[in-house]
Amino acid sequence: ATMRNHPNHASIQAYSCETLGHLATQRQSQIVILAKNGIVAVMETMKTHPEHVGVQEQGCRFLANMSRCHEAAVWMKNYGAIGVIQAAENQLPRRSQARRFATDLAKRLQTTKLLMSKSMKR
Repeated sequence: ATMRNHPNHASIQAYSCETLGHLATQRQSQIVILAKNGIVAVMETMKTHPEHVGVQEQGCRFLANMSRCHEAAVWMKNYGAIGVIQAAENQLPRRSQARRFATDLAKRLQTTKLLMSKSMKR
């Protein structure tokens, strides 16, 4: 609700991304975040505040934690997270840990295999 209520306040958005990033370390929380469109909210925030380093850094950390959930990683790959992450890389300081983190995340998502239903495997 905080992200939705204060979309133009970059510092609030960065803090919200950080909070979600901490929550996204637990499998049960990842499922809830995915179901409640938390990934969409963070990606939209990253697009809205492209020059705010805190939003980009915390958004990438959140997406990295969410990518440990295969369903979330597949969702992110299908809905453009790689482009959002690559745009964030350009805003993060060169040679920073955050930039390396974003680069590794984009590579990880690029290699994520899509889930196939049993009927599609036949």
